[in-house]
Amino acid sequence: MEFYSVLFPNIELEEKVNEIAPKSLKDLHLDQLFGYIFQEKYEYDLKGFFYTPLKNLEVISYRQSVLKDLLKGDVRALFTTFSSKTGYLKRKMNNIRGGLPKRLEKEKNYLVRGELLESAYVYVCAIEDLILKLDSMQIESKGLVLFKEYISEYAKDPFFIRLKNEVTRVKEIFNKIQYNLYIKGTSISLFKYDDEKSLTDEITALFDKFHQDGNGKPLPKLKPEAYNVDMENNIMAMMAKVYHEEFKELEKFCAEFKDFDNPVLLRFSKEIQFYLSWYEITEMIRNNGMSFTIPKVTLDKGHMYINDFYDCMLAFNLSGHVVPNSIRLDSPEHILVITGPNQGGKTTFARAFGQAHYLASLGLDIPGSDAEIYLIDQVLTHFEVEESIETLNGKLEDELERLYELKEAATKDSVILINEIFASTTVEDAVKLGMHMMKYLEDLGAIAIVVTFLDELATLSSHEVSLMTEVAGEEDHTRTFKIVRKAPDGRAFAMDIAKKYGLSKEDLERRLAKWKLI
Repeated sequence: MEFYSVLFPNIELEEKVNEIAPKSLKDLHLDQLFGYIFQEKYEYDLKGFFYTPLKNLEVISYRQSVLKDLLKGDVRALFTTFSSKTGYLKRKMNNIRGGLPKRLEKEKNYLVRGELLESAYVYVCAIEDLILKLDSMQIESKGLVLFKEYISEYAKDPFFIRLKNEVTRVKEIFNKIQYNLYIKGTSISLFKYDDEKSLTDEITALFDKFHQDGNGKPLPKLKPEAYNVDMENNIMAMMAKVYHEEFKELEKFCAEFKDFDNPVLLRFSKEIQFYLSWYEITEMIRNNGMSFTIPKVTLDKGHMYINDFYDCMLAFNLSGHVVPNSIRLDSPEHILVITGPNQGGKTTFARAFGQAHYLASLGLDIPGSDAEIYLIDQVLTHFEVEESIETLNGKLEDELERLYELKEAATKDSVILINEIFASTTVEDAVKLGMHMMKYLEDLGAIAIVVTFLDELATLSSHEVSLMTEVAGEEDHTRTFKIVRKAPDGRAFAMDIAKKYGLSKEDLERRLAKWKLI
C-alpha cells in the first residue's frame, strides 16, 4: 500500500473538504476554539479540515492511530520541526519561483537564485534529518508508517540524489568565493580577493560602538535579511561578471531544480498540522488538570457512554478546572431530557455532549477520561436566539421555523441539541408543542438532548432519560454543575427564575422607588 495522505488512507476514502463552517459550531462554541487555531496557524489554511466531519469509520480509525503516535513527545517534536521547515519552504518557494522570471536579462535575479539554492539545501537537510531520526522512533500508525516508507524511498530516488549532490557541489563552489568591495562615495567596485590584508576586524571594531546603547549595553541584532534588494542585486551582478563560471553553475542549478520541492511532502507538512495544532489546544487544557481521551467510535447505536466530559471551550477560557459529567445510554434510550434550576450547567452539559461527538467525527481526541460513542453524520443545534427584526416574526414563529429547518436536515444518525425551546408561549401551549417534538425525536431514533423547563417532557417513554441539575443546600440552592439521572421533582426554583429576569421582590421595589411609585 502506497502513502497517499496522513488524513485519509487512500484517494477513494478522501472526503470533499467543506470550506464553510457547520452552523452548529457557533452554538457549540467550537467556532471560538477553532478560530484560535486558525489565527495561530493561518499560514497552513486548516479551516476545511476542521469543518469536515467524517462519515467513514475506517478514516476515523486511521486518524486516531496517527494521533496516538503524535501523543509521544519525541515523535510530535520531530514532525513539528519538519512541518515548520517544509511549510516555510513552500511559502518561500512560491515567492522565489515568482521572482525568477522578472527582469531576467537585466539583473539575472541572482539574489533570488541564491535563495533557491539555500532553500534546496535546507530542504535536503530536513529530509535527511527526518529519515535519520525516524529510524530510532517507535511508530505504529498506518499513516505514519506509510509516510516513513515513502520518504525513505524518495531519498533513494535518482532526482533527490542528484538534487542532494548538486546543491552540495554548488554551495561548495560559492563557499570558496572571496572578493573585495571598494567603496568610494557613491561608487562601488568589486574585484577578486588576492591575499590582500583583511580589514574586517578593523571595520568591525570601528562600528562596534554603534551596537551599544548609551550605557554600553548591546543593542538587539538586526535580522540578516536584505533591506536593499536593488543594491544587493547590483553587487551580485558585478560578482557574476568576475566569477562568470561559478554563476553559470548557479544558473544551471536553478534551471534544473526550480521545482525541487515534492508536492506529497508539502501536502504532508500541512495535513500533519491538523493534529499538531489540536494537540497544542489540548495540552493547554491538560495542564490545568483536565483529561482527553481517544474514544471508541462504533456503528452500534445500542450502547454509548462518555465519562468525565466537559465543555472544552469553557476549560480553555477559564484556564482552570471545570466540573466534568458522565453519561451512559443503553437501548432503547436515545433522548436525554434535562430539567432543573437555571445556571446549573444544563446548557453547558448539552454543549459539551455535542462537542465530544463533533470532535470524535473529526478523528480527534475528546474531553473526558473514557468514551464509546456512535458514528454520527452531523451535530444539529437549536439554541435560543434573539428575535429577528428583519423578518418581523415573533419569537415563537422564529423557533418553529428553525425547528422545521432542523427537522429537514436531521437523520437517524444525527446528534440533536435543543435548548430551552417554547419559553415564549404559555405553559399549556409549550407542553403541547413539546409533546409533538418529543414524538418526532422518538420516531426519528436520533440521539438527542432536550434542555427544558417542562417537567412533563421528561418521562414520556422508555426512549427518554430524565436528567436533573444537582443543587447543594436547601436554603441557598448552590449549583454543583453536576447533571445526574433523576426524575423531575417539580421544584421550579421560582425565586431563582425571578432573580434571573429581575423580578425578585428587591428588584421590583428598587424599580418602583426609582419611578417614585412607593
